[in-house]
Amino acid sequence: MSKNFEEPSEVYEKARTYPRHPAAHAKGGFHMSYINDTKTNEVVKSVLKQVGTKIVKGEIQNIMTISKPAALCKDLTYLEIIATDQQNLDILKLAALKPYDPVFQMKCVITHTISSLCLSPEILYTKAPIDNLLGETCQMFKEDGSQYYGECISVNPPCVRYQVSTPKKQFQIYGSHKVGASVTPSLNALNGIAYGNKIVDFGDGNKFEIEYSQIQIVGIILGDRIMHQQKSFKIKNKKTSLEAEIKFYYDSSSQVSKVASTIGSFFGVGKKQAPTEKRKQDDFDVIIEKVQEIDGDVMRAVVSKGCGNWLEFIQFDGIVYWKVNQKEQPWSHSEKLLESDCTYRIDRQLISKGMTDRAEQQKLMYEERDKKDQDLRKKYKKSHNLTTKSH
Repeated sequence: MSKNFEEPSEVYEKARTYPRHPAAHAKGGFHMSYINDTKTNEVVKSVLKQVGTKIVKGEIQNIMTISKPAALCKDLTYLEIIATDQQNLDILKLAALKPYDPVFQMKCVITHTISSLCLSPEILYTKAPIDNLLGETCQMFKEDGSQYYGECISVNPPCVRYQVSTPKKQFQIYGSHKVGASVTPSLNALNGIAYGNKIVDFGDGNKFEIEYSQIQIVGIILGDRIMHQQKSFKIKNKKTSLEAEIKFYYDSSSQVSKVASTIGSFFGVGKKQAPTEKRKQDDFDVIIEKVQEIDGDVMRAVVSKGCGNWLEFIQFDGIVYWKVNQKEQPWSHSEKLLESDCTYRIDRQLISKGMTDRAEQQKLMYEERDKKDQDLRKKYKKSHNLTTKSH
């Protein structure tokens, strides 16, 4: 275990300025155009010109079903980007050492989740990952022996299943992930949501079910392109009857920080937020509750409170659990790979060399072949009266 996640002990100081991500926008959010990429921006505008009318008319509900030009893609696939969400494992190793302290474990799982939110945008910036083909896989590892495995189980939009295992079997991570994205009528903002769920499993029924957070990206056509975390998401543990809610302050309806939603109303205690307290767009609050049903009534008791900024830090009950300058070793690709591994894709290799025109031709060939394979599967299932499960 790295020194990044020794037992949290640093006392939180409200007046202190904590380290901030270098790509954090001055007005809040992750500045995706922090690295200037005029060419990619022009490609985005070109795509929107082609499909903008259909989007406004509501004919395209999920833009993830649209094939992305190679010029818009990073030399990484969707499966590889999903791996970054599972990168920060040290805090979970700490949690595994304290099975007798369920509240501490919940704090660690929340920290793992929040600390991962900035990892994929700092890899992609204005780019998008390559959509995986059906049956495509990804195998990655860390020096400590941790393993990541993912497979694309459906396409248009891509849906993947993934699993993380550790050498000492302290815990497992597994889940499914399918992205939905819609563009607002103005065409200048995109709302993203992931379907499925993520499980952190410490064994013996001690499982944490994690919802995926929702994002909004503004400045698609005009202005700075900024990614915001929005609304709220929950983490639940049925065995310990603990439930956490993480609520972001960004208000997507006005594209400004939602300070009107006070801490008091969030915690349900009716107290108004002090008028002098200023919150950033990327701030969030956390509440952990013990949830029990007694004589048919659901009883909730607050056991811990926290707050933070997903581009700066997180604290629980006055103790800092993570700061953005704490980094962990990223995943590396395994040497022994399945033939279906995404790293063998020729278009991915061409994009890494800047040969986007040839990459586009190769990508279209892959997609056409994949479509034909899907049609054959559908015909076979129809002729044999087989049904396809939805993901």
